[in-house]
Amino acid sequence: MGSTLKTREELQAELQRLQARLVELERTEAEREQAVAALRESEERWRSLVQNAPNIIFTVDQEGRILFINRTVIGFTVEQVVGSSSYNYVPAEFHDTMRKTFARVFQTGEAEDYESESLGDHCKPAWYSNRIGAIRKNGKVDTAIVIASDITERKRADKALQEGEERLQEQFRELSLVYQCSPVGLSVLDRNLRFLRINQRLAEINGVPIEEHLGRTIFEVVPDLAEHLQRLWRPVFEKGEPVLDVEIQGETLKTPGEQRHWLASYFPVKSAAGEVTGLIAAVSEITERKRAEDELRRSEERHRTILHTTMDGFWRVDTRGRLLEVNESYCRMSGYSMQELLAMGIPDLEAIETASDIAMHIRNIMAKGSGRFESQHRRKNGTVFDVEVSVQYQPAEGRQFVAFLRDITKRKLAEEALHTSEEKFKALAEQSITGICLIQDGRFVYVNPRLAEILDFRQEEMIALPVLDLVAEPDRDMVRENMRNRLSGEVLSVRYTFHALKKGGTEVPLEVHGSVMTHRTRPAVLATVLDISERKRAEEEREDLEAQLRQAQKMQVVGQLAGGVAHDFNNILTAILGNAERLLVRMELSSDEIPTEVTRSGLEEIKFAAERAAALTRQLLAFSRKEIKRSVVLDLGRLIRDKNDMLRRILREDIVFDVKVASDTRRIRADAAQFEQVIMNLVLNARDAMRTRGTLTITCANTDFDEVQAAAHLGAKPGPHVMLAVSDTGVGMSKETMEHMFEPFFTTKPTGKGTGLGLATVYGIVRQTGGHISVESELGKGSTFRVYFPAVEEEASKSETPPSVEVGGDEVILVCEDEELVRRGVCKDLRAAGYTVLEAENGKHALDVAAGYGDKIDLLVSDVIMPEMNGKQLAEAMTTRYPEMRIVFVSGYTDDVLDDKVCRGEGRDFLQKPFAPNDLLRRVRNLLDQS
Repeated sequence: MGSTLKTREELQAELQRLQARLVELERTEAEREQAVAALRESEERWRSLVQNAPNIIFTVDQEGRILFINRTVIGFTVEQVVGSSSYNYVPAEFHDTMRKTFARVFQTGEAEDYESESLGDHCKPAWYSNRIGAIRKNGKVDTAIVIASDITERKRADKALQEGEERLQEQFRELSLVYQCSPVGLSVLDRNLRFLRINQRLAEINGVPIEEHLGRTIFEVVPDLAEHLQRLWRPVFEKGEPVLDVEIQGETLKTPGEQRHWLASYFPVKSAAGEVTGLIAAVSEITERKRAEDELRRSEERHRTILHTTMDGFWRVDTRGRLLEVNESYCRMSGYSMQELLAMGIPDLEAIETASDIAMHIRNIMAKGSGRFESQHRRKNGTVFDVEVSVQYQPAEGRQFVAFLRDITKRKLAEEALHTSEEKFKALAEQSITGICLIQDGRFVYVNPRLAEILDFRQEEMIALPVLDLVAEPDRDMVRENMRNRLSGEVLSVRYTFHALKKGGTEVPLEVHGSVMTHRTRPAVLATVLDISERKRAEEEREDLEAQLRQAQKMQVVGQLAGGVAHDFNNILTAILGNAERLLVRMELSSDEIPTEVTRSGLEEIKFAAERAAALTRQLLAFSRKEIKRSVVLDLGRLIRDKNDMLRRILREDIVFDVKVASDTRRIRADAAQFEQVIMNLVLNARDAMRTRGTLTITCANTDFDEVQAAAHLGAKPGPHVMLAVSDTGVGMSKETMEHMFEPFFTTKPTGKGTGLGLATVYGIVRQTGGHISVESELGKGSTFRVYFPAVEEEASKSETPPSVEVGGDEVILVCEDEELVRRGVCKDLRAAGYTVLEAENGKHALDVAAGYGDKIDLLVSDVIMPEMNGKQLAEAMTTRYPEMRIVFVSGYTDDVLDDKVCRGEGRDFLQKPFAPNDLLRRVRNLLDQS
């Protein structure tokens, strides 16, 4: 028993072996865990790579079932695809290829490629290039991995390229066929004039086969033509320019010793760099054509010799009666040159038949084939000669006529010719819309109906009347001299105008064209007469419109001057009126009664004078059309009726006042105050024109401008208008006075009796309103002023009464005025009323002051006309920063910067300079109180 027990040393050794084994097992487990972690990390990297790959990657088993797919682009989710057959996503025609490819990969383990089209619910077909690889397990192919790349665009590009190449090949075949079959000889030569290409036609022309051209120069192929052709081709090589349609003649090997003719063109062949590397020659043979032309020319020469030596005239005519050929004999008959006749037709020469008669005659000859008749032709000098015409129709010769014409004038008796001529003249004259007469020995021998109608006579009444009895006295000497000159042979024909007397003695302007002729073997004058009354009237209307234009241009220049003067003057008057009123207010608080009363009287005189001056400047502004107007819709008739009593009061007792207002007068758009000023000034002007007694008539009625009436008034448009007329029976005006009557400060009244601004103001207001004014006047017979206003279809505006307001406040006001005197006074008045006032001398300064102030500014008082930045521009800039800001524009005139809508819109008002301090304070308070 004791022998089986292990010793202590053996047990310790055993224990050490066990401990060593335990350590080895622990190290093996750690290595295994590290390997597992590394494998997991590798799988994660592989999965991320596959999921983010641009291609579709999937694995399949031997039956083609999809075991894994990274993504899909064919309209199915990954879950739907995994487990399904890969054949479901490929058209049936590709299934056999796929099965064989999969089988080979699973059998051999070798990777293979194939292409297929995909199926899915996408809109366009897609093609994929598929790479199939084997995945082994335990040394055996277990699954296959497929990497599919989208090659749709490449497929489309390949198809387009293939189709393009096929089209190019087809076009090349067509061009080659055209090249070889062309009736024109074609060839391509290099710079050494060596044939590179040639078609069959040019080989036939040269008489040398195609193969004997290629590689040889022109000196070898056509030596007789080479030197001549080389000169023609020089511009092609030197300038790179084509040589077109050159005629060439010479011999070729085909026909030695025979001259032949060609028409050739040569074109440069250029490299991509633009260098001429050769030329293309196009040659057409015209030998037969040239022979035919020569033969035709010889035949025509023979024909022409016969025609031009015959005594009869000859024509060749087309179916429209145009002369295509004439001979010298007919040229001598007619007096025309051959060139003149070839530009004419039968109607130009025929003296009897009309154009329609000639057309009918041509149709008859075409039907019969020939004809013979007599007619009369007119020579170049106007005389008529008798002809006998023999004509034949030649349809085979381009549907032309050949005619022989013989002068048979000698066969006609002189009396019959004269009688025929007189009958023709009479028939023509009787139907003429122009007056025609024959004058012999100073008396009418013949008068046509039109001339008798012009002068209000019957034809028989004028026969044998002395011509000068029907000529106005101032023109008789001129008419007598003209008739004498013609009858004496000094002047064969003359055209002039004069005034004739109608049967009742009324004058009528006539234009006469007279020429000398022989009547019954004695000299006479044949005259055509035109009534030019309408033409004279049109000329007068044109002169009147030109005068209106000149007057309008003159008024515009004067208006610009008047507006500028009024602007500066209004600034001065604003300062004068403001200071005068401030001093008068301060007088109320003074305790020194005597000096105060003396001073008050002087200040009131200053204020009265300034107000009169302000009235004058308002008239200047109205004339220059630079006064702001407040347009409303007015019932013109009602306004005149309302002012009837007031107008009667300003007239003298010896003046009869007559008002004629239609009951249905249309509405107009105008400034009511300005329109009252128009009526008042026209009435006062009419009153002053009647120095003792007379009648003053006001008429108001509707009228419509047609095209003619609108044309009579510069700038007027056709349409409905309202007319206001003021007439008087006064002294009237001369033409010179009427040319200046609308100019400011022009007056015919004695010094101190008038400013000369009344009619100027009327003119400016009427033009500013879009109206027009006309004047009729004659010395000793009075004057009538007619004013026309465009009518509107709106109801008349109701009058508005501005509410009374307090004038003080504590708001912040920015004053911008470039005139220091005006700015200083305005700021003083506003501060005295309790407002916080900021000052600026121009628009830019105003923006800087506003930016520096920083706080809210309630109202802007701004001049309109300022340098660099005007009041409208300043207002736009300020309201961008302060949208609720109120604005008062002040100005002597606006120079079209503002219109009524801008200056009197919501939160805005306009105050015309000069103005009193209280006027400004009321406008400011009224705007600030608006909600």
